[in-house]
Amino acid sequence: MIIFINFYQYHDNVLSTLVYLAGLFLSD
Repeated sequence: MIIFINFYQYHDNVLSTLVYLAGLFLSD
């Protein structure tokens, strides 16, 4: 989960949102 948060901080808003959503789906 921390890795996804790091990516969230790193990339643009759109990309970070996609990564975050992907993390939620993978986590679920």
